[in-house]
Amino acid sequence: MRPESDGERFHGTVLKQWGAGGLRVSESVYPPGATIDRHFHLHPYFCILLRGSYREKYRGGVRECQPATALLHPPGEVHEDHFLGGGGHIFRFEIIDTDSGMYSACRRTDTPELRSGRVRGLAARLYRESCDPDHFSPLAAEALALEIIGEAIRDESFRNKSGIARWLVEATELLHETLPESLTVAKIADVVGVHPVHLARVFRLRYGCSIGEYARNWRVEVASRQLARTTKPIAEIATIAGFADQSHLCRTLKAVGGMTPSEFRAIFQRR
Repeated sequence: MRPESDGERFHGTVLKQWGAGGLRVSESVYPPGATIDRHFHLHPYFCILLRGSYREKYRGGVRECQPATALLHPPGEVHEDHFLGGGGHIFRFEIIDTDSGMYSACRRTDTPELRSGRVRGLAARLYRESCDPDHFSPLAAEALALEIIGEAIRDESFRNKSGIARWLVEATELLHETLPESLTVAKIADVVGVHPVHLARVFRLRYGCSIGEYARNWRVEVASRQLARTTKPIAEIATIAGFADQSHLCRTLKAVGGMTPSEFRAIFQRR
């Protein structure tokens, strides 16, 4: 097994490729049934599936990738991919500057799937930037990539539950499973058996945000998956994700991801 060369870096058909500072941004499509055997990449890279589906085997197991699946692969990570019936359309950026802080940060990751509506929104904005680049696009792309890597590092701490007190895990699960209007900090603290002040302090130390911010980000994550993978009306998705109404979802997604639900959906459901 060997690393992929520049000429075969991501297989498939490369639709476009351009540089932005220490980044290489590219977009590729893959036919149904395409298989990429075990390989690794010299540079870390972030990718998001725009359309199609594929199955990836990696050190941590096997994952099924659907539209809006976002991944951060560290350098040297061995994996293999099999594209399913609809093929695949992937957008990515590689970090090619080995001296950059982004490169060093990605060395410490373990191929996380980034379950973050904010990451997906940032990636969608970066993709939109790549579709019609101008003189300022390299700077904009680098800034968006930095935000994505920052969110990825924080997301990694969300996933790693080793060493977390059981009550904090229970509090997080409660935020995932319960609509926000049914919760208060005091109610969560009562359910998990700790003082509200202790809950709020430890939660921020662990996750880098308040309980309310976490709850909002999680609801954006739920909505972004639904927008990318279903044709449900936006109003229905707003209800499913726990927003007050469609306008509430629109305002929040615009603030968090920089685009409206319709704009976000259009990126993943183009024909």
